[in-house]
Amino acid sequence: MSRRPAASELLWCHETEAAIGLFSFAAETQTVALATSTGVVQLVERNGFVASQWQAGGTLVALAASDDGRAVASLDSAGMLYWHDRRGREHWRQFASDSARAVAIDSTAWYAAIADSDARVLLFDRHGRLAAQFPSPAPLSAIAFSRESPELVAVSESGFVWAMSLEGELLWRSRVTGSPRQLILSAGDIHVTSEAGVSTLDVAGRLMSGLTAQGAVPLVASSADGDTLLLADRGTVTLARRDGAPRWKYTAEAPILALALDPLLRHAWLAIAPNRLACFPLPRAS
Repeated sequence: MSRRPAASELLWCHETEAAIGLFSFAAETQTVALATSTGVVQLVERNGFVASQWQAGGTLVALAASDDGRAVASLDSAGMLYWHDRRGREHWRQFASDSARAVAIDSTAWYAAIADSDARVLLFDRHGRLAAQFPSPAPLSAIAFSRESPELVAVSESGFVWAMSLEGELLWRSRVTGSPRQLILSAGDIHVTSEAGVSTLDVAGRLMSGLTAQGAVPLVASSADGDTLLLADRGTVTLARRDGAPRWKYTAEAPILALALDPLLRHAWLAIAPNRLACFPLPRAS
């Protein structure tokens, strides 16, 4: 089943001038936000055209697009948080933390959350005002807004997964195998990748299933219902049901840097090293 995709399967391919470093997907509008190694940020529409582009003010370490595609929050190495709209206009910039390491934006572009290595979470509203600040249980490596309720989900390198209210109340704690690298939320599911594979938890933090990694730390994207996953291990990409049964598999011609999945399972987006964004049609479910 593993193969290189034929040219006829490729819907479009966009090349950036420098290597792709950061990637975020706006699920509702199917827009991809990219940041290159030279600090150029691009919003690429579902048809492959660049909707907007701007130069970041510093070296970016994190990037997040809202699901509705209305805003992009980015974080630089000096701890400055930037808020841009879909046209690339900067609405504000605000110092967050000189130890900031992760950023998330909620689906309706109302809040941006920052996690730092000093075990703090900072919440800014869409106008750049600090709405809340509270300690986290540990230094966090990734953070995301829940789609189901007004809360945050975060992971630490020690393997713990936490859910917190927007006021900082700890709602639950869970643990996965390995050191978490990626955190993806879908409707009712939380997916965490590590060198051990992919762990799936429900919204109460209960472990539901796990997929064992066969090589490098996998990358994962999820369908809207969480029942189908798009997985990448270096250059091998697999579309699989949550139980691991593959629906489609092929081999890309270079390592996969990041990926995204159409919530309705029609298309997949792959950031392919060093500087290409490719969109592929997906096979219909049989």
